[in-house]
Amino acid sequence: MSEQMPDQLPATDWSSRSLRLNCVGAGLVGKTLCHLMARHIQLNQVINQSQSSAQQAVDFIGAGRPFGIGSKPLTHLEPADIWMITCPDDLIESVGNKIIQSGRLQPGNIIFHCSGAISSKIFQIPKLADISVASVHPIHSFSVLPLFIQFIVSLTPDLLSRAFLEPPALSKGTQKLPKF
Repeated sequence: MSEQMPDQLPATDWSSRSLRLNCVGAGLVGKTLCHLMARHIQLNQVINQSQSSAQQAVDFIGAGRPFGIGSKPLTHLEPADIWMITCPDDLIESVGNKIIQSGRLQPGNIIFHCSGAISSKIFQIPKLADISVASVHPIHSFSVLPLFIQFIVSLTPDLLSRAFLEPPALSKGTQKLPKF
């Protein structure tokens, strides 16, 4: 059997097409994940520091609307069910918590980041907010999209987030690492 590019793989029905995703910090990881997920989930906004950088990410992904966070207040962020934070590691905590404090996240939302070096506990979620947090740790390089046919992720708590994140991740040919 010949090897297929990720965007040529058959679509998987996760029954999540109506879920909305906002991607914050769409560099290589964010663009790649959004490109792969866009066939299965509604990509709302691609949020980068500048409008032009966000537009370049949208052009690469083939979906979503660009949002330059440096030129607009956070109150202009569109609602989403899932917030994926893929900015550089040293910005994840401040960016994620600014998004949380903006009031744009709603009960039942999921916010996760993609750093293997940082816990999802960095997000300051109010106790009664009913917002789930997680982290997804890609171990494979994202430098070239065609190489992203399989990767390994480690998923961290919370159960609600894992219920959503595990099926999409595993349907992409990933392997779940055991918890230690």
